[in-house]
Amino acid sequence: MRRYTTIAAAALGAGLLMTACSGDADSADPDEHAEHGGAEAGSEGAGDGDESHSGHGGDDAHEGHEGHGGDAETGSDGSDPHAAHNSERDTTAIDEGPVIMRVHGTSVGHYQELAEGLGAFDNDLVVEGTATLVEDESGTTLTTEATGLTDGLPHPSHLHDGSCDSFGGHYADDPAGGMSPPNELWASSTSDPEGSLEPSPTGSATGGGSVDWTPREISLSLMIHDSELPGLPIACADFSAYDDTATVVLTADDESVESIEYSVDGGEWQAYAEPVVIEGAGTYSVSYAGLDASGERSEASEVSFEIVDSGSH
Repeated sequence: MRRYTTIAAAALGAGLLMTACSGDADSADPDEHAEHGGAEAGSEGAGDGDESHSGHGGDDAHEGHEGHGGDAETGSDGSDPHAAHNSERDTTAIDEGPVIMRVHGTSVGHYQELAEGLGAFDNDLVVEGTATLVEDESGTTLTTEATGLTDGLPHPSHLHDGSCDSFGGHYADDPAGGMSPPNELWASSTSDPEGSLEPSPTGSATGGGSVDWTPREISLSLMIHDSELPGLPIACADFSAYDDTATVVLTADDESVESIEYSVDGGEWQAYAEPVVIEGAGTYSVSYAGLDASGERSEASEVSFEIVDSGSH
């Protein structure tokens, strides 16, 4: 798996697992549910999601897609085509503890068919292609190439928390913040960060987006949604590992922290002075904690992630 947080920081994401991009079918308006055929998402969460790199959130309710007579920016009723995906995003604040941990690197995912019971039940599209997530000191950049989409109809696509077999809502940098970029990261075929993937007549599309933040160490995936209401996912690419190298970045987030220590794979604790570069294929665990002025160490947190050889793609 790409990454997961345990011990202190990990438990903070446990309450953020119960909303899907399309919302809960059981809590939907009965009339709207009937109008859209009652499709169910069967997903598991928004916010910090399952503890092995995942997802993010939105602003209104994905009520209308462009394929129903609307223009490229709104649905047939003038609504935001991305909105309903995040109508129930958990907005609980996330306390990551006295030390914030991020991993910089490149993750590449390949689109796969969603597991039975997840996403659009009547989807017959075969989507192929790749998605790439690059995290570095300047922020996060997402790019994707996909084939097999519905030609002429925009497909909303967003970075999600959770993996492809247990996905959640849109990933949000600030769970209590806005439900659109730049608090979220969407894949757009245009310069508009709130745009959709816009397939060519042959059903292929390219797109991407960028933000100035890097995501928490949870499971992440890129979802492509159906162009038809209710816009459930039709394809997913997991960001499950880093290519070749991963760089661990630790930052004090409490005035009581005088210094930071870390340990790799259960080894000796070391003073953190600069980002830690880890190379070579394998699964790694990094523990980290802050020390106060008296040298007392805070409760440790731990993150595990996988590195793969980029030549294996």
